[in-house]
Amino acid sequence: MINSWMFSLKILLRSHLKRSVLFLSIFFLCCTCNKTEKQAPSDPWLEKFLKDVMLDENGIYTLFGSKPMVIFPVFCYSKEDYQQLYDSMSEEEKRNAIIIQDEDDHYDLPENWEKWEKFQAQFLSKRYVMVKQPVPDLPKEFTICFADLARVALCLEEHYDIFKRITHEEFDPLQESLSLKEGSPFWDKAFNSSILSGILFGFGEQNSFFFHWKAEESFPLNRRFIHNNKLRFDQTIDNFGIPIFATFTDLADSVIEKYKKEREQIKALYKDKDFLETTLKQLCP
Repeated sequence: MINSWMFSLKILLRSHLKRSVLFLSIFFLCCTCNKTEKQAPSDPWLEKFLKDVMLDENGIYTLFGSKPMVIFPVFCYSKEDYQQLYDSMSEEEKRNAIIIQDEDDHYDLPENWEKWEKFQAQFLSKRYVMVKQPVPDLPKEFTICFADLARVALCLEEHYDIFKRITHEEFDPLQESLSLKEGSPFWDKAFNSSILSGILFGFGEQNSFFFHWKAEESFPLNRRFIHNNKLRFDQTIDNFGIPIFATFTDLADSVIEKYKKEREQIKALYKDKDFLETTLKQLCP
């Protein structure tokens, strides 16, 4: 279910014994991998798809950083659909519209996702999931959720009381994390809450509550969006942005500083290495 965080950010374009068992289970989850020796393909579509997910859509902060998950839209509209949409716009809307000339037709996420679905069934580590989610009433759109199940479980554990209060459910953090791929009533409630979604997307507890209070409760808070000065397409491992989100302080935001630090660490990790090989080594050990 698409939540208010998703719409706002894209239109600019969860006793000691229980905790011990959770951490031990997550340790085994992180160590789980496909023991069968398999040779992953190196087709051009695969590198293009992973660059789209990891760099343009911030998935790299889920793969190597602290961000539990990312969710991003995929559009299946034809050129005729876009032209019809443009023609239906008012003159003011046309003046404010950002037109992207795509002469090379390089937006191939829908096609590459179909290839990835077949690929991931054979190669993807059990620690990660990448799942398609339909968008209600928009048959030509869907979203992709990429999540690190270990970090999702830790997020649910660290914010257990907040998730319990909003979902009105007692739950096991690890088991709910493992149910993410198939979905559950718990996840329907979580994704329907801008507070819980913001926490799961790694925007910080304070920013998530402030966003909710401003967007849904009309509380007078000043916000600013963290984003690149250029459109977030075709970014490279040497030049990619931190995640887009709203912050509500004019002072240093610890979440921003955390992602800036992670970005430099990720750059160092990839330095002088092949992007596809390094990414697949983490995704498909």
